Amino acid sequence: MKLKFLLYIPIAVVYLNGVPSINLYTIITNNLMRSTFFLLLSFSILCCCENPEIKITDNNYVYEGEIYQLYLSSELLAVDTTIQELEAIINNNQGNEETQAALEEAIENKEAINVKLAGIPDIVALGIVPPRPPCPDGDLCLPSGFQYLISDLSNNITTFTVLDDQQNPLNDITSASANGLPGSEEEFEYQTFDLGQYSGPISIQLTKTDAQNNTINYSIQAFKQ
Repeated sequence: MKLKFLLYIPIAVVYLNGVPSINLYTIITNNLMRSTFFLLLSFSILCCCENPEIKITDNNYVYEGEIYQLYLSSELLAVDTTIQELEAIINNNQGNEETQAALEEAIENKEAINVKLAGIPDIVALGIVPPRPPCPDGDLCLPSGFQYLISDLSNNITTFTVLDDQQNPLNDITSASANGLPGSEEEFEYQTFDLGQYSGPISIQLTKTDAQNNTINYSIQAFKQ
């Protein structure tokens, strides 16, 4: 309402009084332009603060796809072991219909796991992030400068919890808000976390919702550098 009032004042002065008041019109117009400029500047600053530009290095990120890949690989090993055991039972003529059904189910599970593994994008090969150094303390290391958890948009990360060797959480259990990852053509996003100065064995617990709206819970052992 105040803006409308200011806009109408110059018109009332010019036409109702019969004598144009150019100076008053100019002053009010300049004030309006100045106010508009500061409003736009404030809006620009606000937008920049809400989604700040980040720089991904080889020492400050972990890719959720990499974590999930390690989890699926361990599941694949377990399924392979089950298949071998069931096949040995059947080959020794010690199996029955239940054994055969269990074998077929295990084979289906293996195929499903392989499909999931093949569907994980390689963000290093895509040139989205730089490769991280090999982990000297196991299959996965969270780097010393870890800040960003990167994920593709088909996965909604709802919780990401890191536990120390005493099972104490190093971060807030509630997942951080996600922002689009610069340079990924809006296909990936990142969340920011602070794990403090802890270094040592960790457990990573993660919950996500996939593109089919399935809730997936999994955990792996890793090392925080």
